[in-house]
Amino acid sequence: MLVRIIFTIILFACFNNSLLAEGHTREYTYNALDVDNRTTSRIIAVDQVRTLLLQKIGSHIQQTIKITEDGSADSYARKDVEAVTANLIKINIVEEKWDESSYYIKAEIEADTQHVLDALEVYKNDHSEKSRQLLKALKLNERELQKSRENIARLKRGFRFSKTGSQNTKVLTEYKTEINKLSTEEIFSEGFKHHQQGEYGEAAKKYHKAAIKGNVVAQQLLGSLYMNGLGVEQDITKAIYWFQKAADQDEAIAQYYLGILYLKGDGVEPDTSKAVHWLHKSAEQGDSLAQYQLGYMYLNGKGVEKKYFMATHWFRKAAEQREAIAQYYLGMMYAHGEGVAKNDVESIYWYRKAADQGFNEAIKIIKNISKDDKK
Repeated sequence: MLVRIIFTIILFACFNNSLLAEGHTREYTYNALDVDNRTTSRIIAVDQVRTLLLQKIGSHIQQTIKITEDGSADSYARKDVEAVTANLIKINIVEEKWDESSYYIKAEIEADTQHVLDALEVYKNDHSEKSRQLLKALKLNERELQKSRENIARLKRGFRFSKTGSQNTKVLTEYKTEINKLSTEEIFSEGFKHHQQGEYGEAAKKYHKAAIKGNVVAQQLLGSLYMNGLGVEQDITKAIYWFQKAADQDEAIAQYYLGILYLKGDGVEPDTSKAVHWLHKSAEQGDSLAQYQLGYMYLNGKGVEKKYFMATHWFRKAAEQREAIAQYYLGMMYAHGEGVAKNDVESIYWYRKAADQGFNEAIKIIKNISKDDKK
């Protein structure tokens, strides 16, 4: 059966200087498949109405602020805006009805553009590891939700073409797994809000509920709480358990933390081969901290053969993602001509990038260069 969408949109807008408060209502009817029941139908319906409402809110926010792909200059990165907006909106179910073959749902969304802007400014200006990792987690959660939606659509097609009972069983098992992941969004969101507010104990409870249902980001964040003893008793064994769960599902941040724990021997026996394995996995997926760490290891021959060109390669990857310490080291590589041709212009460029983000060593170098220029 095909999904039918009833477009009933009620828009309320109130302008007050830069403040835009929005209220949107959408109705959605999901026509169930033979393999669906009330629970699976409701999960899909709620997710679909959430997606539709977010798209509408997103268009308002894009009209209010400047958005680019990478967040250059005075703009905001598109993925940052999408992730932060999704985390800050509130969805209220107004009406819902199940008639054994379809699930009708009506929901409204509340959002405040200024609230989104304020949160984006915090993430943009706070260069701490905690802030950056939380923003990465938000973006990853949205990507994981989209992946589950795509897999559910693919599996629905699979039901039509499965020829044998074993094929149907396999498709049905995968279908239920993806539906289960989709159902964790509300739990994860509640946990994340507690996390942001420093209510780590409550965050851990919510993350645990989402983690055991397969939410990869909740698994990683729960591991982080155990690693740091936030809201729970510090337990590196449990941290590694949850990091491993997420890392096995290709979650880059968990792979980074696994690599660091094995590298330092923090709570486990030091194992440089495992450290390099997981850091490479994470770096190849684009995690800037893992990229910097690999660059540093290649620079110093720690756990790997010393190779300046590889150090420069990974420093550059991280520097291009605004990782200040990597920008500093890339500037140093250009200054010394290690792994790259010596180039003072490029060196100063990267030192300045790091200095602009408040990296002290880079600030000192830029100040010294300025003094020399004045002589």
